[in-house]
Amino acid sequence: MSLSHQIMMNLAAFTAGVDRPHGTPDETFHLYSYMMRFIEGATLAHYTGDRDAKRAEVAAALDAFDREFLIPSIAARRHALARFDTGEITEADLPRDVLTILLRNQDNLELPPDVVLRETCFFLLAGAHTSATAFVRTLHNIFMLEDPADAEFARTDIGFLQRCVHETVRLQPSSPVAMRWALEDIDLPGEVHLRAGDKLVIDLMAANRDPAVFGREADAFDPHRELPIGVPKWGLSFGQGMHACIGQDLAAGLDPLGEDPGPDHLYGLVPVAVQTMLRAGAARVPADPPELDPTSDRGYWARYPVRFEAR
Repeated sequence: MSLSHQIMMNLAAFTAGVDRPHGTPDETFHLYSYMMRFIEGATLAHYTGDRDAKRAEVAAALDAFDREFLIPSIAARRHALARFDTGEITEADLPRDVLTILLRNQDNLELPPDVVLRETCFFLLAGAHTSATAFVRTLHNIFMLEDPADAEFARTDIGFLQRCVHETVRLQPSSPVAMRWALEDIDLPGEVHLRAGDKLVIDLMAANRDPAVFGREADAFDPHRELPIGVPKWGLSFGQGMHACIGQDLAAGLDPLGEDPGPDHLYGLVPVAVQTMLRAGAARVPADPPELDPTSDRGYWARYPVRFEAR
């Protein structure tokens, strides 16, 4: 679990604009501890312990992260933007991250510092946590495959492994529900009548396992599953429309839509990372089975030991 979060966290930090000036393992572990605290805050609704105490821990972590990481990162980008304005550096020399875009457009966005802090932290945890969760869950599903040929196929065929990731995300979305609030009175199919202000809870787990869409064995993990064109292989897990996940392509790649992937096909970070583990000989440890997190009802793994067998 630690490995998966650190892999994804480093990429998310680059994209978000969180600098790690020392570049040491201790610095990575320190940032990782903050990210794990932010994850607890983002999933507080599913926390089974003292929520007020956890909320205070998250608030303290936000303040410390701001002082140690975000304020220096902001200062470095403002310095770079000032040099760009005077012509000392070019557009290509500016950092390519979300924080630089926010600061560069501050006059239009008018984001107060606390919003920049919160959005940066959320980008960091969302970019790392969901991908890390899918990473471990996909490994688990591959380890549990009954056909040894499929397990070997996952190790050697990145296209098949991408289907394993899509099937994992369908069966185990990062969030089990989505919520919307009606802005006006509306009638939905199935005789659902909403008034303005009503909250609608969308059961993603049920929708993603609808036999009418995904077949009679919709609850089973089947990377060979054939679906009609237009039905997302991951169900509704990434959302749709204006609420679609902005990291979908990066994490899970593009759906080839029934076509043979070309040489430039984007398979996604999670398939590439999982295949790297499998090619390194990753396997479960029979004497040390994985354990689910008892403090959450989202089905997160707390520990997932693996060993690397020589091939």
